[in-house]
Amino acid sequence: MEQHEVDVLIVGAGPAGAACGLSLRNHANKEVLIIDNSDLQHTRVGEHVTASIFEFMDYLNVADINQQSEFISENYGTTSYWGSQSANEHNSLFTAAGETYQLQRLEFDTTLLYNFVEAGGHVLLDCADIKFEQQVDNHWVVQLTHSVRGVIQIKTQFLVDASGRNAPVSKSLGLKRFKKDDLIGVGCFLDVSSLSLTHDQLIETTEFGWWYSANLPNQTAVVTFFTDMDLVKKHQLNKHENWNAALAKTFHMSKRVAGSQSLSDKLWLRNASSQLSDNVTVDNFVAIGDAAASFDPISSMGLGFAMSSGCFAAKAIHAAIEQESNQPLAVYHNDIERNFEQYSQTHKQVYQQETRWGDACFWQRRLS
Repeated sequence: MEQHEVDVLIVGAGPAGAACGLSLRNHANKEVLIIDNSDLQHTRVGEHVTASIFEFMDYLNVADINQQSEFISENYGTTSYWGSQSANEHNSLFTAAGETYQLQRLEFDTTLLYNFVEAGGHVLLDCADIKFEQQVDNHWVVQLTHSVRGVIQIKTQFLVDASGRNAPVSKSLGLKRFKKDDLIGVGCFLDVSSLSLTHDQLIETTEFGWWYSANLPNQTAVVTFFTDMDLVKKHQLNKHENWNAALAKTFHMSKRVAGSQSLSDKLWLRNASSQLSDNVTVDNFVAIGDAAASFDPISSMGLGFAMSSGCFAAKAIHAAIEQESNQPLAVYHNDIERNFEQYSQTHKQVYQQETRWGDACFWQRRLS
């Protein structure tokens, strides 16, 4: 059986995991391994981010992600029909953000991982049957089956859950997730090469949820309907014909994408619920990104939080090792909880702006 020993093992090769790994390599010189159960070829939804993302790139010494990157395009604002049929022009419903950008997630994620490897980190993909066992000294033994190399055992001092909203690592350790809602995104990518779309975003509410679209690089666009899982099932919105019928009923979204072509026969569904992990400190363990807390896409917080939580968790891990204490991890967890409380207050205020469907269950659920 193949065996390895590292300072930190990160489960999840997304932006949170890569940011944590890069921070530990560049600023703490730790031996870090990132593992993932995929080959990174799954569909990723484009991401709306603020200019603060480039500050993280500077901190992580990532020079090849910047405003000139081919997979990043500047947004020229957001037009929203939220609470009114009159257009509201802004950068973000949720924050007072300045410049914002749209990026292609596959290129962004793989570029981060490439920089992690260049910094001396290690990545292992296509891992299955991952099992975790904590030893009496609070270190971890992780066993997995690799698609080519077979069974591998990894010994690590710290374990990091960067596995996303479903947080399988945290769940396997018995940590609970507190869900505020069952929001889900149902959408597709469109070929808009025949259209003259500007690099802005459009948001439009309906009785059953809200629509979002954004122009992406390479003459594509993303269109997503955000609603609750039970409403997806009730109206069978995972079927193209029903999703298209709902889109056709919109006043503005349907006009924006008229004449475009779907790039896939199937719609994708993405968990978009607001969740917070149990604030219980497990020795030598920390959750980051969506595994720690996940946010409604209306907040545009997802990628920024993934990067910031990864960096701050790396600092906490380094401090915990230096101090031989888990107190820095407790401070980190408390900060996550405090940020989520602030988010929840703003989240409710944003949804309170829409009063046209006060009797509709989707909107009632977010005002209670």
